[in-house]
Amino acid sequence: MNSLALLGRRRAVSALAALLLAFGAGYLMQSVLVENTPLATVDEMPDAAPLLRSADQPGSLPTPPAATLVPLVPNPPIMPNRVDKPDPVLPQIWDDARMSPFGFDCTPDLTVSVLDAAMIEVLYFAACDPNRKVTVRHGMLEIDVTTDSFGRAETLVPALTDIEEVLVISERQTARAISNVSDARAFSRVILAWEGTQVFRMNAYELGASRGESGHIRAGSAKTPARAMRGTGGFLVAIGDGTGRSAEVYTFPTGFTPLKGVVELVVEADVTETNCGRMISAQALQSGPLGGMTETDVRVTLPECNRIGDVIELKNLLQDMRLAGR
Repeated sequence: MNSLALLGRRRAVSALAALLLAFGAGYLMQSVLVENTPLATVDEMPDAAPLLRSADQPGSLPTPPAATLVPLVPNPPIMPNRVDKPDPVLPQIWDDARMSPFGFDCTPDLTVSVLDAAMIEVLYFAACDPNRKVTVRHGMLEIDVTTDSFGRAETLVPALTDIEEVLVISERQTARAISNVSDARAFSRVILAWEGTQVFRMNAYELGASRGESGHIRAGSAKTPARAMRGTGGFLVAIGDGTGRSAEVYTFPTGFTPLKGVVELVVEADVTETNCGRMISAQALQSGPLGGMTETDVRVTLPECNRIGDVIELKNLLQDMRLAGR
């Protein structure tokens, strides 16, 4: 074999050995070093930190610059358009005509009690008539009072006879009570009654008393029933609450007082913007000298409106009391 052929064979073996060596090195790098050796990789962004991972771990997504990081906020939950609520509980309508919403019997209760100086206390309770105007009738006297939120009302009335019947009249029904007042005739009464706003005021000047003295009995200086029980003078009470018919009642113990003389009775009226130049009316009830009550209709035309603020004295509307002594 010549030298040229030998040289070609050596080159071929060298080339083949080089290929085998290269292939073996590649396999070693891929199978041994890469599989078991952690590699350091750096993302392309300048703000990203290096991350060590194994070859069998997938690469992470690129990390954006810190200035562009935005916190992730979850979307708010979608609320329904309507929130279901339980049906409201409607109040029950009280339909029992015999009972009030508070459970009381609708039948009215009327109680009368005799007090000093033959005055009668009237207590009325009608559970089904709260805040209602009712009329208290006693003989020829009628006054109006209003029940409270529970249907209660109270007032005083003067006993006019020995056997007293008191009626309380409402839109629903009438209540009645009877009382025996043994000393009713020992007291003389003068009653001035009106309807609506009070215009008239009663004044009693006992035994020659002047205005403002102790014997001048009027609203603001009305005295008490104890004075009449002692036989030393009279007293005045106002009844009704101003919602309708009201009255002033003057009482004097003519049946057992030792006093002699005259009680002068004077009615006053205020001239105001609402009544100037107009006729006003009232009712006067007065004990007669022989017992019983006399009734007088009072009608007065007040002065014109250039006298607003004046007080008019009406001295002839009521009869003076004459005391004979006992």
